[in-house]
Amino acid sequence: MVNAKELHKTPNCLRDSHVSVSLFSDTDLKIIESLKHDPSARPQYDPLRGCLTWDDEYDSGLSSEGHQLLYDLWTARNQIHLDKPFSEMVLGGGYYEELWDSAISAKIQWPGFRRIKLSDKDKELLVKNIEESFSEDTI
Repeated sequence: MVNAKELHKTPNCLRDSHVSVSLFSDTDLKIIESLKHDPSARPQYDPLRGCLTWDDEYDSGLSSEGHQLLYDLWTARNQIHLDKPFSEMVLGGGYYEELWDSAISAKIQWPGFRRIKLSDKDKELLVKNIEESFSEDTI
């Protein structure tokens, strides 16, 4: 698994102060870990979060807290997909980095951790959608 600190060496002075990160409840963790990776799944762009998601990474049975943690993991993974350090995030970079590292350390079996590196086609889809989102917002 990828450790965010190994990907992006960020000086301590640029990180947010220590943030306490809670992981999934036992019920949500069982749901997350019951999800099965589908290598044939295709990504879709989530315009609210500005990231790619796959259908096998999500279950509607999660609690509201579980949904929020999953959304936050997508946000954190998106920084990795874009090859950007967490320190470049406008808000909460330290939180997202700690959440990502905590989830990796906890060895959570989530299909999304199997999609750290994007194919060229998926990276193109992500970048194209982000660029289109910005151009539409400025009109």
